[in-house]
Amino acid sequence: MTNYMPNELFGNFLLFLIPAIFIGVTLVIILVKREYKKTIRVLEGQAIKRNGRVVSVFLAYPKLIFNYHANEITVYFTAGSKYSPPHTHFNLTFNILSNQKMFIFKEGTLSKIGKMFGLQDIQIDYDSFDKEVIIRGTDEYFIKSILTIDIQDKILSIDKKLNLYIKLDETGLELTVADIIRDDQTFDKFIDLGLALFDKIREKSGSY
Repeated sequence: MTNYMPNELFGNFLLFLIPAIFIGVTLVIILVKREYKKTIRVLEGQAIKRNGRVVSVFLAYPKLIFNYHANEITVYFTAGSKYSPPHTHFNLTFNILSNQKMFIFKEGTLSKIGKMFGLQDIQIDYDSFDKEVIIRGTDEYFIKSILTIDIQDKILSIDKKLNLYIKLDETGLELTVADIIRDDQTFDKFIDLGLALFDKIREKSGSY
C-alpha cells in the first residue's frame, strides 16, 4: 500500500485545484460576456428607436441616453448584492414641479402588509388598479389627474415580479424595476411608461 507524504498529498490537491479554478473562472467570464453582449444589443436597439446613444462605463453596465422634449433621459443598471437584486432605472431630471411628490409601488407581499397598516394614502377608485398598487403623495387631485386609464394600463402591463417603483418629486421622475431588462418588449413598456408619465406631468403642470 502506497503511503503519501503530506507534501505529495498537497501537490496532488493543487494539481486538481488549479485546473478547476481556471475552468470556473473561464466559465464565469464567458457567461458575463454573454450577458453583457445581450444587454448591449437591447440598449442599441432602443438607442436606434429613440435617436439616442449607448455609453460604455468602466467596470459597470453600459447606459442608454436620449433626449425627449429637450430633456435628457438616462436608462441605466445597478448591480445586485447578496441581499438585493440588480435593478434597471429610468431617470429624467426636470424642475417643472414645485412641492409635488408621488410614490407608487406595485403590489407585493410587503406592500400588502403595508396596506394592512394604512400605508396607502391615495386610491384612484378603479378597483383593478387600486388593488395592485400603493400610492403616496402630496396632492391627491394632481396625482389622480396624472394616473389616467392609459397610464394605469401601462403601469399594470409591467410584470408584477419586477416590483415596479415610481418616484416623482421636484427634481424629476425615476422608474425602477428589480431586474436587468434584456428583452426589447419589456424595455419598450418600461421606457414608454416613463415617457407617458412625463407627458402627463408636463400637461398638468402647464409646461406644454
